[in-house]
Formats: sequence, structure tokens, C-alpha cells
Amino acid sequence: FETAGRSIKDADAELEALRKSALAPGLDFEQAVKASIRLQGVEYSAEAARKTIEEMANAIALTGGTAENLDSVTVQFSQMIAKGKVLSQDLRIVQENMPIISKLMQQAFGTRNAEALQNMGISGREFVDKITAAAATLPRVEGGIKNAIVNAGASARQSLAALGDAI
Repeated sequence: FETAGRSIKDADAELEALRKSALAPGLDFEQAVKASIRLQGVEYSAEAARKTIEEMANAIALTGGTAENLDSVTVQFSQMIAKGKVLSQDLRIVQENMPIISKLMQQAFGTRNAEALQNMGISGREFVDKITAAAATLPRVEGGIKNAIVNAGASARQSLAALGDAI
């Protein structure tokens, strides 16, 4: 945040926003923070990173995925953005962790093929942005018992950390 000209107060506000986002299925606080840092590292704003994280978590949760799947997807997305292009090996890893990606690609670009995306000149950043927009049209996943347990564990860790700071 500091390198982006933002204050500690801004960072605290973003952490709180990520904490709220992490209540959604397919996401937990630790993965949300990691993913946000990763996407901000390739020049996404904190807000754009959070939006991407929320939409990808929902898309992953629709197919029964977890926060660990989201972690793999955001690693690949940040690599695509850094490289400036979409490679088939990156898409294979995304497909393994987010099976709905083919549907989103068809919706966003009219193809499910990495080579076709390269021929169209789609950059890594454009790919992630359009996939995020396509994912925003998906139905929202409701939290279940598994998500409640994950969130309870994350809350307990955060509370213990705050207690440790206070001591």
C-alpha cells in the first residue's frame, strides 16, 4: 500500500474489506490476503484485486472448490498478467482448480482455446479482467457448514493474534 501512495489507515480498511469478503464460500482470510498481495504485485488496485478474488472464489465454490484452489488460480492469473499473455500451460492449471473457466472463456471471448486467445492478441490482464466480468454473472454460492467452520477457524486465529499483540 505504501508504494501505491496509500496510508496505514487505507491498509486497515482494505484488510477489513478482505475479512468481510472471506466470509464467502471458496475463500478464507489467509488466501484472500495472499491473493490480494499477488494481484497488487502486478499493478491491480486493492479494490480491483478484491473484486477479482471475490468473483473467482464464487466461481470455484460453484464447482465445489476451496480457498486452496483459489490460491492456485490467483498464482496463475498473476503469472499471466506478468507475462502479458495467456499460455496453455497456465490455463491447464486454472482448469484443474476452477473447472468453470472454459464456460467463462467461451462467454468472455467466444473460445475455450489458449491459442485462439493468443491469435486474438488477448493480454494476460485483459484475460483476467474479462474472466472476472464473466464470473460476476454467475449465481452466488451460499455458505454452508464447511464454510462456517473455515471462517470460525480464521476468526479464532485472528482473535488469538490480537490477544498476543495485547499481551
